[in-house]
Amino acid sequence: MPFCSSCGTEITGEVKFCTGCGLPVSGATPDPDVRSSSQPAKSEYLYRMVQVPPTISVRAREERGNEAATYLQTLADQQAAQGWDFYRVDRIGVITQPGCLASLFGARQYLIEYFVVTFRRRNM
Repeated sequence: MPFCSSCGTEITGEVKFCTGCGLPVSGATPDPDVRSSSQPAKSEYLYRMVQVPPTISVRAREERGNEAATYLQTLADQQAAQGWDFYRVDRIGVITQPGCLASLFGARQYLIEYFVVTFRRRNM
């Protein structure tokens, strides 16, 4: 399947315009009712996603009970120093399918959960 060169949305069927960004699909005649510019509209914010580990390891004698908060505070401070504001934290599950050989030996799909911290700043 082809993908939009502007936004990466998969192009399915005989469409003239990308369903993701509205730009003409190559070979289609532009529609005057759709964006007159070939550039997508400017977003109010820029976003930065930082993947963080789902688990933090510490030695028993060093455990204080606030390790997760300290870790995230340090990350937020580092990003703030570069002009990024904390926006949110998301948990994202990724299912991994085994390869052909692993499947023959009984391997099954498995889920790995990741945590992503999103920061944003105004788009100038």
